[in-house]
Amino acid sequence: MFPTSGCTSGPSGIFRGLRYIPVILDLARELEEVSPRALILDYSNPSSIVPWAITKASSVAYLGLCHSVQGTAMEMAHIAGIPYEETGHWAAGINHQAWMLRFEWKGRDAYPLIREKMKDPEVYGQNVVKFELLKHFGYWVTESSVHNAEYVAWFRKNAATCARYTPGYPPEFDWVARHAQHAGERREALRAEIGREGPLQIARSHEYCISIIDSIVSNVPSRINGNVPNTGLITNLPDGACVEVPILVDNMGLHPCHVGDLPPQLAAINRARMAQDELAVKGALEGDRQAVEQAVALDPMTAAACTLDQIHDMVEELFEADAPYLPQFR
Repeated sequence: MFPTSGCTSGPSGIFRGLRYIPVILDLARELEEVSPRALILDYSNPSSIVPWAITKASSVAYLGLCHSVQGTAMEMAHIAGIPYEETGHWAAGINHQAWMLRFEWKGRDAYPLIREKMKDPEVYGQNVVKFELLKHFGYWVTESSVHNAEYVAWFRKNAATCARYTPGYPPEFDWVARHAQHAGERREALRAEIGREGPLQIARSHEYCISIIDSIVSNVPSRINGNVPNTGLITNLPDGACVEVPILVDNMGLHPCHVGDLPPQLAAINRARMAQDELAVKGALEGDRQAVEQAVALDPMTAAACTLDQIHDMVEELFEADAPYLPQFR
């Protein structure tokens, strides 16, 4: 009834992960044989479930990537009205739900600027969910408001709450059509670029991939955020789970940074979503259909709309529809 982007959690995010994991795991296991020192840089969503499964099942070096941390830092700078190049940030949590633990401008805390801008109804209205999370839990979260509305129980209960918290995405919003339109526009732009005479215009974007390669090959140190196993990095999130943390990169490889405890309210929000991820990973790696069903049942939006019997029936329908892409369940 209510549209979601569906790339991270819930029924669509979980089944997306189930479809992607066998393909990427086959690649990782092949690399174990032919290039055991290779590093896989992967932008596949869900970038919590997929990295958790691959790093659990394969010995090849693997890093789940996203642009939500640096994109969020740019967003905060824009809201505050300050140059992004003069800011600094320290973010950690889980993918699409990491927290800006520090956001500074010229060495000073820039959070007061964000909180002041929240008082402007026009600014608030452009990011309602994230401002509400800031107001009630104290920190700005990565990814967009429409994404974050999906991961918790408070914002998409019915048509009225959808209209209040995600006004740009009414119940009739068509995500499939939007993605198809954007994909078509990108294809046309690439065709036009290829067809033009003269050299291609190449510029580094804000994505981390090229910085990582440059740091490893040229020993130009950089700091990124990535999705890796929790080896005591965030001390109040489960060991072995996938976490998104700052990572130093040089010619010796990836060096995930110790964060310590998240503020307890933030860790609690992360752990609720990680429970889905853990069961989805178990289902993907062991071919455990019941674990998948349990993961879907723990999704707050699904639980608000469906009974357990309805969730069971829906999951069975999804397994049937996705059967060609789920070899681990045959």
